[in-house]
Amino acid sequence: MSPDNRQSQSALSKLGKPGQAALRFGELLSQESWAVLGIGLNDFQPLVEIYGDAWQDQMLELVAELLLSGRDICGNPDDLLARLTGETFLVITQSPSAAPWEVELRKGFRDGVVANLPPDHLRDGMICPSPARRLPMPSLAIGIVTDQDGPFVNPRDLLEKVTQARNQNERPALLFDLNSLTVTANRLREEIQVTEYAPTLLPLIERFTEVITGPIHDLRNGLNILYEEARRISEEIPDPAQGDVLITAARRSRFLLETCSEIRFRGVGTPHKVDLSELLINNRPVWTQKLDADITVDTSPEPVEIYADRSQTAHALFSLLSWLTGREKEREKISVTCRDGADRGEVIISGDFDVAMDEQALIKCSLAQLQSAQRPSLYVFQKLVARYGGSVQLQPTEIMLGFPKYQWQDVRSADALVEQIGTLRSEVESLKTHLDRVLVNRAEVSKDVPMRDVIGLGSQVIADLVDEFGRIRQYAERRRQEADKGQRASWESLEASSHFCQLLAANLLALEGERVFSPRAIDVVGVVESVRRMLRSKIEGIAEFGWNVEADLPPVRATETALAQVVLNLALNSLEELARARPPISRLSLAAQRVGDVVQIAISDTGGGLPADVMEQLFRQTISTREHMEGGIGLHVVKSILDELDGEIEFRSAAGEGTTATITVPIWKGN
Repeated sequence: MSPDNRQSQSALSKLGKPGQAALRFGELLSQESWAVLGIGLNDFQPLVEIYGDAWQDQMLELVAELLLSGRDICGNPDDLLARLTGETFLVITQSPSAAPWEVELRKGFRDGVVANLPPDHLRDGMICPSPARRLPMPSLAIGIVTDQDGPFVNPRDLLEKVTQARNQNERPALLFDLNSLTVTANRLREEIQVTEYAPTLLPLIERFTEVITGPIHDLRNGLNILYEEARRISEEIPDPAQGDVLITAARRSRFLLETCSEIRFRGVGTPHKVDLSELLINNRPVWTQKLDADITVDTSPEPVEIYADRSQTAHALFSLLSWLTGREKEREKISVTCRDGADRGEVIISGDFDVAMDEQALIKCSLAQLQSAQRPSLYVFQKLVARYGGSVQLQPTEIMLGFPKYQWQDVRSADALVEQIGTLRSEVESLKTHLDRVLVNRAEVSKDVPMRDVIGLGSQVIADLVDEFGRIRQYAERRRQEADKGQRASWESLEASSHFCQLLAANLLALEGERVFSPRAIDVVGVVESVRRMLRSKIEGIAEFGWNVEADLPPVRATETALAQVVLNLALNSLEELARARPPISRLSLAAQRVGDVVQIAISDTGGGLPADVMEQLFRQTISTREHMEGGIGLHVVKSILDELDGEIEFRSAAGEGTTATITVPIWKGN
């Protein structure tokens, strides 16, 4: 079930917010003996389709309760319960306690879920909601990975092993392979399209993928937390309109982030049954509030069921409508409807526009849009529709989308799946051969691409993302000032989360190289205090927080966003080092004092220190001390901002003694 529709759940909140575990994977690698139980709930999608979303709400809550009780029964205080997304969990525990914990979880889940099923639906180890639909009895999809399966070079290898272990059952493994091969084939087709129609784009996309993957990972985690906070507040406040404003802004932020992510050659998604009618209704508020058009939605009274990924189908429609409404025309009137076709679920978009083109012209137009550094809405739309076997017809005044209809797949019969997998494997090998032939020097093509051109691919979307997070922050700030004491903390937390995401997105925009500052008098204490609020939820369980900031510091010559970016980037680097090194005393400290005509701000940690070879190249654009990322941009952004502000930075670090980064910023003198 989508996190958009899920209700607040007490046990889930005790496991942590989605994405909160990202900074703590490094802890695994320094333990002498551990096991990982990966729990994924996608295997239960057919049951959710039968018993409804409320059943999955209960199931998620039950899993959370079992995890918490399992820690008491079989675990120890050092166990980590990590909620990676709404429906995916990791349990990290010591090896001796892994086996009994698995037994307890399986037993508790079976007892809890089966007890809630109608007795007449159970027979011979199967669930039989109707004579035509016989489902295997649900069981928890748990994969145990111990230190004996290692060593692991980085946490990504560990997570891949978890996924493999979780899919040892034959039929889920076949379904997993089928989806993985489908995604791989579509990605290869996309790369071939780029090489054939716009070969100069290839090195840009390759380099974009290398630079932006790590920051997108961080932003997605931050946005998950922001979204959960926005959803919780929307349920608490008495005015539904205020809640709609928050959820709509958070959804648009998610679409924008995924637009940036989709520029890369990395398709993901899990196809399942999607009701187009419900999807159009749920996404109408985003279209009507965030797009400059008069959009009406007319849905079918009956479900129109397709086989695709729900969030990516919604993203495809948002991208298409963004393209239609962003063509420098007057405010348009657009009608969106859906219907159940003979062999496809169809979405029809009509209005006063003329976008007639065939499939080849669509591909060329979408790639030209991306290459010219416009908002890549058409590129993302075309890519997402093709990913799930969709079709597009662009005619004067009408666009028709067709998606494969959902058909029940009896996973007990593996022969058909094996045949599909074999066909796909042959196709993937053929596509790889073709790509290798046209890209003989692929490893070299992206090395000398200017960073400005690379980031230019997504700069318009990133700028939109910065603005949207800024709007959420301003809205939360206004509501915090008006709120009573009981709700003030919630608005303050949302304000800090949106500010955090805004600064992460601004980091990406900074790489384009066009930074125009209008320095003014900035309150240092206020900026550092805002960073402390942003770090509050991220530091919990990782480190103690030290604070030694003089209260009467003079204003400095800067901008609020620029100075906050500098302090936040340095603090996040320290926090990740503490999560990785797990020192006996884990402490992150912020200090600030006046020294002559400058203010010094020091960010210190008690981590393992930086090696000499890393110290020598800290400010390169993609140097990173994080093993699980392709590259880092934080320190490069720090240096570029300080250069513009006439500031300086100095690092002191020694092995086993931690690191201190000290920045100096000139005091404001009225110019």
